[in-house]
Amino acid sequence: MAILAGGRGATQGYYQSGFNVVREAGQTPVVIHDGFDNPSSWNGFLTGRGSSGALVDHHEYQAFTNELVALSPEDHVSYVYSSASQWAQGQDKFVICGEWSAAMTDCAPSINGYGVGARYDGTYSKQNADGSYTGSTYIGSCANINSIDTWTDYQKSTTTNYIQAQLDVFESQIQGWFFWNFKTEAAAEWDLFRLIDAGVWPALS
Repeated sequence: MAILAGGRGATQGYYQSGFNVVREAGQTPVVIHDGFDNPSSWNGFLTGRGSSGALVDHHEYQAFTNELVALSPEDHVSYVYSSASQWAQGQDKFVICGEWSAAMTDCAPSINGYGVGARYDGTYSKQNADGSYTGSTYIGSCANINSIDTWTDYQKSTTTNYIQAQLDVFESQIQGWFFWNFKTEAAAEWDLFRLIDAGVWPALS
């Protein structure tokens, strides 16, 4: 929240101070978040590979704009590779993807906030700071998105392809990743265990 409250300078100062404290104690890796900006925007700051510099934590999702939830599954896969050229390359320090998922929709319960609705099914409505509202248009139904047992073969295969594309990028272009997350109450696109049990997670090589 420091980027919002105090601007980039305050955040950068906090990161530098924290890095210095850790370095006084040893060579433990220090991770900084990119502030939802391109990781390369932090080039020139805490530069260095491995523990000589910081590691940048980037979160990569395709479910939180009207434009992204409107993509076809095939276009989601294409976007994985095209967007990687913007955020995964040209870095002067190591980058990890600290959050990503199999979600091509925002149908998970309360993912946008309690009572806000989903962009994918056109129920999204959120009040802006100026009092106006941001809405969405219907793309598809959320009715079965969170129940993986009801997915069609097409939903399963295209989700597998989407996961595999992300793994391809994360394994070849950056230094690590964390899937978000292991288990959920009712959000199949975000649930590693459900995806594995349903045979949707790509086969391990």
